[in-house]
Amino acid sequence: MHRGGGNINLEVRDKPLKEVFAQLEDEYGYRFIFRNDAVDPDRKVTVSMKNATIHAVLDRILDSRTEYQVRNRQITIWKAPEQAPAAEKAPVPSRDAVLKGTVRDADGEPVVGAFVQEKGTQNGVTTDLDGRYSIRVGSPDAVLLFSCLGFRDVEIPASSGRTAAVTLEEDMQRLDEVVIIGYGTQTKATITGSLAVVDTKELIKPPVSSITNVLAGSVPGVATVQTTGQPGEDAADIYIRGVGSLSSSSSKPLVLVDGVERDFSQIDPNEIENFSILKDAASTAVFGVRGANGVILITTKRGQEGRPTISISTNTGLQQPASMVEQVGSYEYATFWNMKMRNDGETDSR
Repeated sequence: MHRGGGNINLEVRDKPLKEVFAQLEDEYGYRFIFRNDAVDPDRKVTVSMKNATIHAVLDRILDSRTEYQVRNRQITIWKAPEQAPAAEKAPVPSRDAVLKGTVRDADGEPVVGAFVQEKGTQNGVTTDLDGRYSIRVGSPDAVLLFSCLGFRDVEIPASSGRTAAVTLEEDMQRLDEVVIIGYGTQTKATITGSLAVVDTKELIKPPVSSITNVLAGSVPGVATVQTTGQPGEDAADIYIRGVGSLSSSSSKPLVLVDGVERDFSQIDPNEIENFSILKDAASTAVFGVRGANGVILITTKRGQEGRPTISISTNTGLQQPASMVEQVGSYEYATFWNMKMRNDGETDSR
């Protein structure tokens, strides 16, 4: 993965904007966050740039209706405010007012990466790891807009004081805002915490009858235990980061196939489109206590426009015992059973 901030080589032609974002994330380590009303992910762009900076690339692929901020390889994109006619523009006052404060949630925890913007301008900052911010505004009559994915927007006047502590309330309706990540588009909820993605092409390579046996050793933090080789019953038990409950049965992860809880051991690997595993307790924020032991998300393939294609693959297996155990007769069985009962202290009367 490249880490250079000014050596970006990008060559795309008629490519959707979301795929361009994904390419920049995969090759250069950037992360894009934007609102649905700011960017059209399906808008196609054509770019040919070499040794360019990220700012030059963004200026080329984004339109004039959007604004962005680059901070620590996190790129926040929002809709640009509408410009007033030139005759109505007021003189820009000097930026001599500095406001500082903290942004926290309803539980008092700091909100990292919240966007603090002087409303109606391009002036804005993001909060640090402790939820602190410091912004210089151009007028004591300015209004600060606080926004963050998953929270309701809050506005406060700059005249309220030099220090302002802001509390953001959660907004569950905003958890479906689109975030572009390296392997496609997902909602914010699905990238909370530690996420692992299984390459669906690798699922069809091993000659196993159950897809659960493919996960052994292929995903960090995921362990599989196969207790029997009986045909049709050889599915493995899956544990994410060990056994975290009082019993093994309660420690199994939540499995959702197309949003429905069900077993996936007998699913045809060729039918799987996406296979994601949420591995830490952050998944409880979306799936509740059922996600405490991890969540496995599977999406099956859907029909696509275009000419129909047919592909055929076959896999034949044969199971047989390595050796046959010779069984004893009924008399010998009864004799050994009585011997076992005497050794256990059991009498004939009992």
